[in-house]
Amino acid sequence: MKVLRVEHTGISVSSLEKTIEFYGNVLGCKVFDPPCELCTSEEDAEGMGVGKSVTYRICQMEVVPGQLLEFLEFHDPQDIPEQPLPLYTLGRHHVGYVVEDIHKCFEEAEKLGVEKTKIIGFDSPDGPGLWGYIKDPDGNSLELLQYMNS
Repeated sequence: MKVLRVEHTGISVSSLEKTIEFYGNVLGCKVFDPPCELCTSEEDAEGMGVGKSVTYRICQMEVVPGQLLEFLEFHDPQDIPEQPLPLYTLGRHHVGYVVEDIHKCFEEAEKLGVEKTKIIGFDSPDGPGLWGYIKDPDGNSLELLQYMNS
């Protein structure tokens, strides 16, 4: 057995509308499969392993052709922590995105009032670059990287 490709990354969010605005404005993602109506499903709950029934909405956004982010807005079960989990929490860290202009992405993130870190330079086998972290409206960490030679 071998993996053929990564089709999507699933992320739980509190609001599909805020998420679409953020990922569209900051990263330039396009809606691939628009938000569906609220649905309740026992079969989906079984497939997701979240109990006997699940009520949720879903939307997919295209990062680049063939690479999708799948956002799920759960209504039941719902367990939204008051504060996002720390970045060092086991099993959780970040998704990294190579961007054309890290400074422009940080400016767009700042307009939306989200948390961001300092932009730092680095050297790698692919050449020099810049990296920094921003958080989406739900506190999910995104690493942005810009390679200077691309």
